[in-house]
Amino acid sequence: MGYWCIYYYFLGNTVWLLGDMVTDLEYCVKNGFEIFVAIHKRRFFVLDPRNMSVAMWSLTLPLKALKLTVDLDCKHAAVAHDSYVTVINLQNDGTQEPVTYHTGTGKATGFAYGSSDIVYIWPARDQWTPIHCLNTTDGAKGTCDCGNYAGTKAYRNPSGQYMVTLTTGLSPQSITKYKTNSGIQPCLEKITPNPDHGAYYGDYLWYSWDNSRIFTDTGKVLSALDLTHKGNLAVSTGNRLTWLVASPSGQHDLYGLERDIKWITVFK
Repeated sequence: MGYWCIYYYFLGNTVWLLGDMVTDLEYCVKNGFEIFVAIHKRRFFVLDPRNMSVAMWSLTLPLKALKLTVDLDCKHAAVAHDSYVTVINLQNDGTQEPVTYHTGTGKATGFAYGSSDIVYIWPARDQWTPIHCLNTTDGAKGTCDCGNYAGTKAYRNPSGQYMVTLTTGLSPQSITKYKTNSGIQPCLEKITPNPDHGAYYGDYLWYSWDNSRIFTDTGKVLSALDLTHKGNLAVSTGNRLTWLVASPSGQHDLYGLERDIKWITVFK
């Protein structure tokens, strides 16, 4: 994320002022419980919509926070640093000391919880480097020699059972789908390699409300099953989406914000 200005989050009529630059922000909802978490430098924010409040936890982090992910049950958050991962319990208002594990992976461009207690790490450096994984309950580490490119971004599907990745800084670009394993070695399986070699997808993607489609910031619409191209959103020529959310109402509407445009577009 990252804005060199004051960052606001809008929820209904509520406005929260976080301040400074937000490096990453995650939203999680489970069984009526919902929470927002955000990181900035060495600070960790918790936003609780139920109490209409913002709480900042003072955490002792070993290094600057770079990436953030929350597990599917909204119980734990993990923060990626350069070669470290810090795990934070979200259920005790920050009273429990966070646990930090050394990974040795360097900085990460892709970082996400799967469907279990395992986080997956895509290193920012070195081509064909393994994808790393870390069990956040005991610190056990594993890898997947899946031919990862440096700078790859990773996106968890809503079930946590799959990851979809985009390479960045490469031409042609690749998009790949992985299955997450419950074990640590190997922690991932590549199941759908790039189906459209030479296509340009962009840098970000989002899932539809029913998890049947994937949308990229360039407007491409892909099948979430096999990543094949199904169509395009009417994004302005040469522009990109910076934000997209799918309506859960069953109307299949998408609400998007394009770069340098001040209004929200509804895609039918």
